[in-house]
Amino acid sequence: MERKYNSPLPVFSLYYIAIDTEASITPAQFETFVRQKGVYIPCYPGWRWTLLRGLRGERVGQYLMLFEIESTEHRNRY
Repeated sequence: MERKYNSPLPVFSLYYIAIDTEASITPAQFETFVRQKGVYIPCYPGWRWTLLRGLRGERVGQYLMLFEIESTEHRNRY
């Protein structure tokens, strides 16, 4: 059975964010920067981003950038 949708399905993309600890950047400094300045970083039209931090397991304290893109057309445009 073929599904029909009224709106395009979103596309999600994850990117690992490495903090340069050799440059003495702490996780707290990085998170403060994202809260204060990162919210002003422009995104492509039709894109939104969220910063994720690992709370448990092998990725505790590590970061991912989650992009939510309105559709494959918006993703392919850039």
